[in-house]
Amino acid sequence: MSNVRKRLRYIPMKKGEPIDYSASNPLIAVLDQDRYYNVRYGNRSVTRLMPQYFDFDNSLESINLIIDGVETEVALGDVIPVNESFQVKTNENYRVNVIGYSRPGLRSEQGVTIYRKEIAKRFSVDRQGQLFRVEIYRDDYFCGMVLVDFSQQPVAAISAEPADTSL
Repeated sequence: MSNVRKRLRYIPMKKGEPIDYSASNPLIAVLDQDRYYNVRYGNRSVTRLMPQYFDFDNSLESINLIIDGVETEVALGDVIPVNESFQVKTNENYRVNVIGYSRPGLRSEQGVTIYRKEIAKRFSVDRQGQLFRVEIYRDDYFCGMVLVDFSQQPVAAISAEPADTSL
């Protein structure tokens, strides 16, 4: 919450229902301000959530991602560390929308390997441009999202001299 942008637009929220959230800190509150939600930390405003309302589909609990070449299953709602690239793998019944990524003629980013440099920084959740939303839909229903986090430092290559194997 300390690095979140002042405004987050088009946040998927459930149609016709009040926001349901839980915070790990009792000083965090989400206040309904008519056309947006004000997230506060004590008496300080942290961000504004500008909702986009959807009906929800609860048919998915997790998705498969290929993260830096390694396939893994991740739960919807997770924050996923990524060094270089990721790819979302779902079946054809679902549409993947990586917020800030665009390729002409592409309706879904499913199966596309995406690198940080291909995502517009201004669409990040954080001010540093490292944390991005990956949303999953089935038809016009919102299924859930994960956040990909490019703030992890790349693992340095280990260079070692070959071991002396002479006896």
